[in-house]
Amino acid sequence: MNKGRECAAYFRSRNEWKRFFELLRKKWESLGKTGGRITLEDSTPEERQAMEKMMGKVYADPKVVISLTSFEEMLQKTRFAPVTLHELLEAYFGREIRSNQDRKQEKKEIRDRFFSSCKAYFQKRQEAEKQDVLDWISHMEDKQCGGYAVLLRELKAEEETARNMLCVVGDALISALQNGEDIPIAVLAAQVSGNPHYLDRGSVPGNLFMQGLCSAKDRAYPKCSSEWKERLLETHILPDDISSMVTTLGVHLQIEDQVHPAVEEFCNRKEPVVLTALNLRKATAAWTETKRVYIVENEMVFTYLADRACEDKVALMCTSGQMRNAALEIIDLLADSDTQIYYSGDMDPEGMGIADRLWQRFPENVHIWRMSPKEYQKAISNEEIDKRSLTMLNSLKNRELQDTARHILQKKCAAYQENILTELSRDILEKR
Repeated sequence: MNKGRECAAYFRSRNEWKRFFELLRKKWESLGKTGGRITLEDSTPEERQAMEKMMGKVYADPKVVISLTSFEEMLQKTRFAPVTLHELLEAYFGREIRSNQDRKQEKKEIRDRFFSSCKAYFQKRQEAEKQDVLDWISHMEDKQCGGYAVLLRELKAEEETARNMLCVVGDALISALQNGEDIPIAVLAAQVSGNPHYLDRGSVPGNLFMQGLCSAKDRAYPKCSSEWKERLLETHILPDDISSMVTTLGVHLQIEDQVHPAVEEFCNRKEPVVLTALNLRKATAAWTETKRVYIVENEMVFTYLADRACEDKVALMCTSGQMRNAALEIIDLLADSDTQIYYSGDMDPEGMGIADRLWQRFPENVHIWRMSPKEYQKAISNEEIDKRSLTMLNSLKNRELQDTARHILQKKCAAYQENILTELSRDILEKR
């Protein structure tokens, strides 16, 4: 064992040095050399005793100030000499200790190399549209926006993966900009990557592609699904409008300047109808007879409520889990008509997150429905929630959901809508 490792083993075996070494590391990284001072504001008696033994002086005050140079000099008077502070820190932490400036310079060199290689790839392309891609890449590099943050995360993980992704997304952008005919987004994605879902909304390449498209068309990045759809259609790219579906009961729909005849017939018959985003492509308005709609997450819950609430003027929706474009588009239209939206989902991290995001989007219209601590206690199951999922509850903004989240964090079990069907049904029948 060399002197550095032997010295590090000594200090690691004594817990009273732990906080001291963290301060030493941070100071050395900030300066890139042995220099300056560190301050331990609230040292314990054990920590002060250890430092007194090392430095040969008394520290009566909890606030302890030590010079790095003095500490390194004292190391030379121990049995571990000769050893530098840098050698000791690397052995103590088991990794290379570099200055912040060195790390910053290395990151800059990686970024410069990355953007240069990507621009070189597109400079070889023959299409005129390559200039739009080059301008976008230069804008990201210079202004650190327009998708820069997305790329930076990928770059930190794997440089080659990030480079391949930007090149594929750029290829898709060139194809889209020179395309004069409608092309489904899945077909475009398959052409450039072999994966029809490569450019899906919510995926990293999909979000990056939209950034490039907005840059080329001088558009703002879309804030919602309807704006996302508009950006695609402006470039003759057809979104996936078939797999995005929502089930409604008693929700009226207007297409351009007239009532949708098929949807109206379902409303007249008091029957549910399944609508895709394709059905909603030209929708201009949506409303209910009572200016109220009840939205549930689960198909079985929707069926139960629909069977028991098939009265005049009752309006229901089922999102089948995560909010898809079709559901969000109808909710957008309902909010525009000042409809009050009552949302109820499973009380687990995923369901709570859906409810919270919907409330944040429409705080004046959305009401959290039967997702309070009281309902959680009644609907709780024996299904445990893993620790990683539980952390999702920390990001909730709605106060009622925050209250329920505290109970979930205590019990660590999910609660399901199926266990409060009576309460949900009674609410609808009493307020219809």
